[in-house]
This record gives sequence, C-alpha cells and structure tokens, in this order.
Amino acid sequence: MRKILAILLLIITIIGCSNSEELDVNPNLIIGKWKLESEFYTDGTSYSTDECDRKSTFDFRANNTLDSKKFRMINGNCILRNEERSYIEYKIENNNLEINGTYIDAGKEISFTTLNAIKFPDKNTLEIYFFDVNMNVFKHPSEIWKRID
Repeated sequence: MRKILAILLLIITIIGCSNSEELDVNPNLIIGKWKLESEFYTDGTSYSTDECDRKSTFDFRANNTLDSKKFRMINGNCILRNEERSYIEYKIENNNLEINGTYIDAGKEISFTTLNAIKFPDKNTLEIYFFDVNMNVFKHPSEIWKRID
C-alpha cells in the first residue's frame, strides 16, 4: 500500500511540474527587445494583426527605460505611430507593468501612464493583459510579444 501511495505521489508531482507553467514575474526577465506577435480583443477573439503591426517593438532596458516603436497601417501605408517622446520609464510590481512617459503633440507636452498585468508563459514570450474599468484583469491576453534578442 505504501508503494502505491509513493508511486501516486510521484506521478502527481511529475504532472504538476510541467514546462508550460507560467514563470513568476521577475523584473529582469523583461529586459531585452520584443516584437509584437499578435493582438486580441478582451473576449479572446484574435485581432487581425498584419505584417505592419508585427513590425512593432519594445526595447526594455536595465535602467528601467523603454524604447517603443508601434506601427499601424494607415491609408495603405505602414506608419510608425510614435510621437516625439521626451522619455518613457517602466516598473514592474506585483505582476503589473506600469509605463510612464511624455510625448510632444502639436508642440504641447503630454504625460501618460499605462498599467497592465503581465505574464511570461516562457522566458521568450510576454503576454500583456488589459484591465477593465473596475481594475479587474481580462482573462485573455491583449497582446503577445516574442523576444528577439
């Protein structure tokens, strides 16, 4: 009987420790360059991310600054959407990514802050989750990014 219990415990332990488990959010894991792979609506339906969208990159640096390049198709042209940015900083706390920055729009400086939940299904995949108006995290990722360096 003890042997059977030991074998069952071993099987449960092996099954419970799969490689697909999400990694704890280690702030250093985000450092590097990421490329947009796909986008989703909050219900999990795939957004039609095209080749232009997938040119978008994030470059998270060890000094907590971020270089963001977001592309969108506008009137048939793939356009870099970024405005003139003064700075972008980020921090990670409690599985949340907060991005703060300023940019220039029509000669006026605009400040912004975004807050998103994040997960790393593996060390080369970053999932970004949006919050609803009550600060509840949507259950489906809004964006999936792949490490490129």
